[in-house]
Amino acid sequence: MTREELLESVRTLQRQQISEQERDRLILALARVVPHACISDLIFYPERERSLEEIVDEALLRERLWAQGGDRGVRLWIAAQMRAALMDPTVPENHHTKFSARQLLEAYNAR
Repeated sequence: MTREELLESVRTLQRQQISEQERDRLILALARVVPHACISDLIFYPERERSLEEIVDEALLRERLWAQGGDRGVRLWIAAQMRAALMDPTVPENHHTKFSARQLLEAYNAR
């Protein structure tokens, strides 16, 4: 799957009018292409707001990190991104991105 195809798949997922079956099919297809990127978290539970292009670029970056350092490399990167989101003074404390970041950090720390 090319970057453009990834973009189109994520764009389709972000539309409200797709069926649950179509959503599940697309998520599985994306997970096969970028299996270590936590792509559904990037789309549905982001630690910060991202554009469509930023979602795809982050997923591709996480795959490169996986190739270089395995699971640990990806986890360290994601944890750093979540900590940065929590420290962002421009985002209110009750904003959903900070809520998502807190939940994800707790889950990572529990492992």
